[in-house]
Amino acid sequence: MRVEFLEQGYEGMINTHEDVASLKRLYEDERIERAELKEQLVELIVTVWNLPCTNHGSGNRDHVERQNRDYRDRDAKWRKLEIPIFVREDAFGWTNKVERYFEIKGVEEEDRIHAAMVAMEGKALTWHQWREFCAKNPNWTDFKQAVIQ
Repeated sequence: MRVEFLEQGYEGMINTHEDVASLKRLYEDERIERAELKEQLVELIVTVWNLPCTNHGSGNRDHVERQNRDYRDRDAKWRKLEIPIFVREDAFGWTNKVERYFEIKGVEEEDRIHAAMVAMEGKALTWHQWREFCAKNPNWTDFKQAVIQ
């Protein structure tokens, strides 16, 4: 009986060893397949990159690079855009300009009052400081209305 128990244990070890060897072979096959797929993907990317651009008529990589350069130049132009200064004249016009500025620059609603303070001078800045002291929970909509009034 003890011999049978040992024989079964030995057979189990052999089976486990065979299972491990099988898994190693499977892993190696999968690794090779992944490497081949990676090579094919690289070839496909190179092929696609060299295709003519069809969404704007004709072109190739030079066209794409030129288009990317145009986007960078346009972004640089907006980076140079400065917030309009408010001195308590033409309040309606200033609020429209500063709103457009905030949209272009992506200024969040909760940061707009703080950003507007930087754009105020003279009596407008004094008014803002007074209003900031008095206001409990200021928001951009209320602030715009107060500036226009």
